[in-house]
Amino acid sequence: MLKVVEETYGCRMPMSACKSKSADLEPIVLPYSQIENILNAAKFGAAYPVLMALQIEGCMRWDDLYKINKDSFEESGDKKYIVTIGKNSQLCRRMIREDLWVQVKNLFDSNNLPNKNYDRYCSEIKKFVGTEKINVKIEIGYGRYVHRKEPLNKVVSSHVLRKTGINRWRSRGLDDATIRNR
Repeated sequence: MLKVVEETYGCRMPMSACKSKSADLEPIVLPYSQIENILNAAKFGAAYPVLMALQIEGCMRWDDLYKINKDSFEESGDKKYIVTIGKNSQLCRRMIREDLWVQVKNLFDSNNLPNKNYDRYCSEIKKFVGTEKINVKIEIGYGRYVHRKEPLNKVVSSHVLRKTGINRWRSRGLDDATIRNR
């Protein structure tokens, strides 16, 4: 009923946030080829690809990357962790592959970890992913959507890297609770 009123009169009703689950926008995620490009570039220790790989592998928000400090690097046996204080002052302890953990630590120790300038980071992401076109679902009206092909560098953001990481872990069979706990 709300949808009919909104579309007929071109207004947003107070309860319009109660849209059905099927009306939610699908998250934009990077294609597999782009994920591999980032992870391969990170192997060579370049600062921005390492930060991008860390965000994908650790499903990290920008705030988590920003809060990496000298106390963030933990080891427990053969497992490596990056620990930050996340949203709402919660401790976020993320298990990271050893080679990526070492690269992040080396960049941090040499003051070359580019985790303080969000705008520059986002522009580097856009440059890195290029103009490959992907299908995206765009809302054109209240509850009305169209599918379009858009260039990656137009729709990608730091948050897309996080969502890509989350969907990557889901595709490996992990549920959301396990992803959060890791």
